Amino acid sequence: MAHTEPSARMASGRVPRVAILTFHYSTNYGAVLQAQALSRLLQEQGMDCQVLDYRQRSALRFYGRQLFFSRHALAGIRKFRKFRRYLHRRLSLTRRAVYRPDKLKDVVAAFDAVIVGSDEVWKTRSFRGFDRAFFLDFVEAPRLRVSFSASTGGQRDFEGQREQVAALLRGFDAISVRDDLSRLAVETVTEQPVVSLVDPTLLVDFPVTALPRPIMDDYVLVYGDLDAGELREVMDYARAMDCSVVSIGPYNLGADHNVLDAGVDEWLGWIRAARTVVTSFFHGVVFSIKFHREALAV
Repeated sequence: MAHTEPSARMASGRVPRVAILTFHYSTNYGAVLQAQALSRLLQEQGMDCQVLDYRQRSALRFYGRQLFFSRHALAGIRKFRKFRRYLHRRLSLTRRAVYRPDKLKDVVAAFDAVIVGSDEVWKTRSFRGFDRAFFLDFVEAPRLRVSFSASTGGQRDFEGQREQVAALLRGFDAISVRDDLSRLAVETVTEQPVVSLVDPTLLVDFPVTALPRPIMDDYVLVYGDLDAGELREVMDYARAMDCSVVSIGPYNLGADHNVLDAGVDEWLGWIRAARTVVTSFFHGVVFSIKFHREALAV
């Protein structure tokens, strides 16, 4: 799916309507930004694009426990509100939220194609469990089934769901994945070569002029769950560079400053202005590269 000038038209001359199924409804920065990036790519291709507002119940429980049932619950509430505002401002969502996968079939009746991806939509061994919806089991012909830069999140196989996954993937009209392990897993079950495609956040620009300026200068930014030994190494590094240590997202004991309620724009701003970013997250590395920051992946 090349990034070209808008030219998408169906044989009838009508602009194709495309639905995206991905992990948009969460307080995960990378998940929200990749959904926004893919939406923009499709719109720039001249397509009428919407994100399916599918709110998987297991994911709602997972993020709800993180946000609202901890000693940092007030910060969690502020973060949730910021994310909700960002989602409704930056994404075109389908009209009604869907909480049950068996209701998705009715929602996509008005679309010509459904794209799943990007992100770890095919990670079947996670808190989300094996959800057939992310293999587009609800999409019927003549609607197209497509994956865009889908990932298995480090899984090399679909152990336990191999036969089901194989049958579902063979019904796709086009498949692309984000990384080599995902390609191996998918090619093993489909017995067909699979295209590798970069994450959509690498294919669009995110404006920096409107991003808020962080409140600290000259700092090492930590984005991820670091163990005590890793955090000590980061702190020693920061002290040697005469920098503060700022942790964003997960709470890290020992950091000079923890930013627990950052919205998406604020997160981008903290990365853009950091001296070094230490992260355990894929999109932490991606946006460090995009903003030309030094990045250390742990």
